[in-house]
Amino acid sequence: MRLTFYILMSVAVLVGGLLFAPTVSADYSKLTIPIIKYKGGDYRPRPEAVRSLMAQLARRTSIEVNREPLEIKLTDPDLYRYPFIYLAGNAGFEPFSPKELRILRHYLGFGGFLLIDDNSAKINSEFDASVRDLVAKLFPKVPLQKISRDHSIYRSFYSITRSAGRVTVKPFLEEISIKGR
Repeated sequence: MRLTFYILMSVAVLVGGLLFAPTVSADYSKLTIPIIKYKGGDYRPRPEAVRSLMAQLARRTSIEVNREPLEIKLTDPDLYRYPFIYLAGNAGFEPFSPKELRILRHYLGFGGFLLIDDNSAKINSEFDASVRDLVAKLFPKVPLQKISRDHSIYRSFYSITRSAGRVTVKPFLEEISIKGR
């Protein structure tokens, strides 16, 4: 009788665990660069951009990558599982909420990396204005600045001679540097 009880309890625990287990789990062993979802504008103006970036990383480095794009909101608790996030657009977007600003500031303060990609191919675009507003709210005392040509970003894995993608709008990159990072 006691053995039957233990067997039934074991089966109940196993079945209950299977019923409530997630059906899909993320592969955190490979580099995944999530696309940040935001309100207003188009956060995926070039749907293949991240896939292309990941293909280049896989081809040119020994980093194992997840080539499938992942979209994530800043309020998603899994945000901190990703050391690198991607914010893209081709039009202005709604200002981030105070909660989103707090989360993004915290994420970046703890070493997260944010790549911002203006896909508009226009100088002084609406997306650029929204980004500059965002950066000013995130770090009001630290302005965006040009990255010098001798910065390690241009020579970390191999020498990069230009800082443009498919279209050169500005021949330089910009950064926020906090405590030398």
